Amino acid sequence: MVAVRKSWLIGGVIALSLMVLAGGIWLRRSRTPAPRPPVSAAQPEPAELTASGAIRAQQVVPVPIPVEGVIQNFFADVGEEVYEGELLAQIQSTALEAAREALQNELDRARSQAETLQSRLIAARLEAARARGDANRARAELERAEKVFLRQQLLFREGATPRLAYEKAEREFETAKATFAGLDEIARSAEEQVAALQKNLDEARKLVTQKTAELEEMTSQMAQGEVRAPAAGIVVARRGQTGETVRPDMGELFQIAVNLSQLEVALDLPPPDLERIRPGQEAAVIVAEMAGEALSGTVREVRDGQAIVEFVSPSPAVKPGLTVQVRIRLR
Repeated sequence: MVAVRKSWLIGGVIALSLMVLAGGIWLRRSRTPAPRPPVSAAQPEPAELTASGAIRAQQVVPVPIPVEGVIQNFFADVGEEVYEGELLAQIQSTALEAAREALQNELDRARSQAETLQSRLIAARLEAARARGDANRARAELERAEKVFLRQQLLFREGATPRLAYEKAEREFETAKATFAGLDEIARSAEEQVAALQKNLDEARKLVTQKTAELEEMTSQMAQGEVRAPAAGIVVARRGQTGETVRPDMGELFQIAVNLSQLEVALDLPPPDLERIRPGQEAAVIVAEMAGEALSGTVREVRDGQAIVEFVSPSPAVKPGLTVQVRIRLR
C-alpha cells in the first residue's frame, strides 16, 4: 500500500510540474508582440524631369498668299535656308493674265489711234500753212487792188480818168476781195481742222498714258504672284502643291523662322509632370548634333499641355526641326 501511494504521489508531482511548465510557455507567448508587417520605404520624387521635343524658332514670319491663282513652281522647301528677297514660289493668276491682255489690247489701239492722229495732224498743219499762205497773198493783192480802186474812184469823181479805167479798177478790187474771202475761209477751216486734230491727239495721248499706267499696275499685281522671302531664315512650313489653286483668304503659303539664335522646345508632358513644372525653372537642352552638349535653358511657360523651354543657340548647326532631349531641374 505504501508503494502504491508513493507512485501516485510522484505521478501527481510530475503532472503538476508539466502543467506549470505549459502555463509558463503559454504566458510568454501571449506576452510576445506579434511581428509587424514590413513597411516599404517611400520613394523620393526625382529631382529632374527628362523629355524630348523638336526645336522651333521663337520668331516666325508668315508669308501670305498674295493673289488668287495656280501654283506654278516652288523654289524652297521646309528646312531650307532662304535669304531676303529670294524667290520662293510662282503663282499664275488666270484672271490677271486675261485682264492684262485686255489692257494691252486697249493700249495698242490707243497708241495706233494716237499715231494716226499725229500723221493727220502733220498733214493738216501743212495744208493749213499752204492755205494761209494763199490767203495772205490774196490779202496783199486785195490791198493793192483796193488802193488802185480808191485812186481811180477819186480821179473819176474829179473827171480826171475815164470810166473804163475806173470800172476796171472796181472789177479787179471786187475780184480780189472775193478771192481773199474764199482763201481766208479755206485757211480758217484748215486751221480749225488742225485745232480739232490737236485736241483729239491730246486726248489719245492722255488715254495712252492712262492705259500705260493701268498696264504697269496690272503687271505689278502679276509680279505679286512671285512670292519672295520677306526676311532671311529657315522655311519651317509650306502649304499647297504645284498645280493647286490658292487664294489670299486661305492664309499663309510659307512660314520662315528668323533670329535663329533665339530658339525654344515644346515638350508634351502628362498632367502629373506638368504640375511640377513652373516658369523660371532651369533646364538643360541636349543636342546630339553638338556631340551631346547641353545648352542652358529656362522654362518660359506652361500652357495647353506643354512646357515651353527657351534657350540661346551658339551655333548655326542648332536649328528648327532638330529633335533634342531636355532635362528640367525641378528643385
